[in-house]
Amino acid sequence: MKSIALHTGCCETRQRCVLCTPQGQVDGDDVVRVLLEQREGPVHVFGGAPPSDTWMSWFTGRDVRIRVRPDLLSRRRAEELVRQGVVRVELDALSLNDRLLRWSGRRYRGSRVVAMATAMRSWGIEVGVVQALGLPAGTLEDALADAVALAPLVHTVRIHPALVLAGADLEQQWIDKRYFPLSVEAAAEWSRQVMEIYEAHSVTVLRVGMQPGPDGLGRAVAGPLHPSLRETVESHRALSRLTVLLSDVPKGADVVIECAPADLSRTKGAENHNVRVLRDTYRLASVTVAADPDLERGHHRVRRTHHE
Repeated sequence: MKSIALHTGCCETRQRCVLCTPQGQVDGDDVVRVLLEQREGPVHVFGGAPPSDTWMSWFTGRDVRIRVRPDLLSRRRAEELVRQGVVRVELDALSLNDRLLRWSGRRYRGSRVVAMATAMRSWGIEVGVVQALGLPAGTLEDALADAVALAPLVHTVRIHPALVLAGADLEQQWIDKRYFPLSVEAAAEWSRQVMEIYEAHSVTVLRVGMQPGPDGLGRAVAGPLHPSLRETVESHRALSRLTVLLSDVPKGADVVIECAPADLSRTKGAENHNVRVLRDTYRLASVTVAADPDLERGHHRVRRTHHE
């Protein structure tokens, strides 16, 4: 059953980080009451601060999932929320790197995130995290280190390559050429490598990328904005797997790559990108992608013949 998404806003003005805009989507009490009257099912509250006691009283009998900033949720408040019906807490951590947090305007240390995730996991609830990629001065090595440290602590993750939003402090840094956001291709490749770490620990990747308008964030002026970044990431992952499978294929071979029907587009890549890369890299005569309904998603089989 699809959850009801409610927005409490993100950072308060005095605590706003460089990623956030002064204006953000905020659902008022009237909107919340109407949505709850019209729809059944779980509730997902997105925002910086946790939902109020008033909202929680309206959620009685529903599973509640919340996303909060680590510095706006105390241990005592977290315990209260769990007693009131919260079954998953996602920490909008961004990073565990104190240097990146400071330069992003977040006023907490990575150790706070680790302590909160560890404590909440011991309570038996689902713990999630939001990891940002491409923060000011952030590197791929920073992103991978965050994933390695977070993966054993959480059940779910949202991977958000940083976007430059209109009105955010990061916009001025971008205008002044003090900040250079990731390209779509770089964001997809960083996300691919981070996802591999999380999935090795059986962490569910809930989402990759953001849609500023639909997500109530405003308008993006720069950064890896893409209508389906997850599909691009999956295409990168397919290419990575196929590179291993084709590493010993002799030059000049005709190759047939079989995949699950739902993986056809990911395997081929956008505009047949993966097919072209594999053909050129391994100097193959031809590369054909075919669907095999017996294969599970994410699995590939390679058949080949040789020119006489």
